[in-house]
Amino acid sequence: MHPLVAIVCISFLVSLIVTLLYRLLTNQSEMRELKQKLRDYQKEIKEHKNDPKKMMELQKKMMELNMKYFVKSMKPTLISFLPIILILGWMGNHFSYEPLWVGKEFTLSAYFNGIDVAELGVPEGSALRLLSDAVQNVSNGKAAWRLVADEPGEYVIEIKYDGESYLKKIIVANEFRYVQPQEKIKNRKLTMIELSNKKLKLLNIFGLKLGWLGSYIIFSLVFSFVLRKLLKVS
Repeated sequence: MHPLVAIVCISFLVSLIVTLLYRLLTNQSEMRELKQKLRDYQKEIKEHKNDPKKMMELQKKMMELNMKYFVKSMKPTLISFLPIILILGWMGNHFSYEPLWVGKEFTLSAYFNGIDVAELGVPEGSALRLLSDAVQNVSNGKAAWRLVADEPGEYVIEIKYDGESYLKKIIVANEFRYVQPQEKIKNRKLTMIELSNKKLKLLNIFGLKLGWLGSYIIFSLVFSFVLRKLLKVS
């Protein structure tokens, strides 16, 4: 499934669940009454704009009413908060980057402390190929290799340095699958491995390119507005 389709579906389901929670866990007639009172106070404030004392009095009442409305809407907000945070975390792990595509060159960079030379080993007989020399000088703490895979799959490469080695899994795909591009390593010599996955952009709104989070927020706002109207939720 394309990430944009997945985000549209997730946005709709989350918006529907949150809207239903608000409907079930709040007294809708009371919430509508509070909203109407707030609108009435706003009108009164406009009518008394030349009377500072009256305006202050009305604003105080309006603040009290706003607080009452806020408290009553807190229960569904708190119940839905943790699941939404978990969903956002899951989307961040799966929809932040493009995959390493089959047949397209990519770069693997390794960052070192106190190392001058590093070597990259790829599985023998696999579809993963090195396009640069296996042995690379470490310049300014970094060594980089260019690679390409002719077939999709999970490949385990080996980074060798100063008599030590580190195994790293790489996913090359024709679909939206990837390992996290940056991996920090608790090692005094090898500190980080980085893959050249591009940031995933899902929407282009008048030249503004949005990733998964911006797309999710826009779809959620639209779905929430429509669902609240359809289900008559205040």
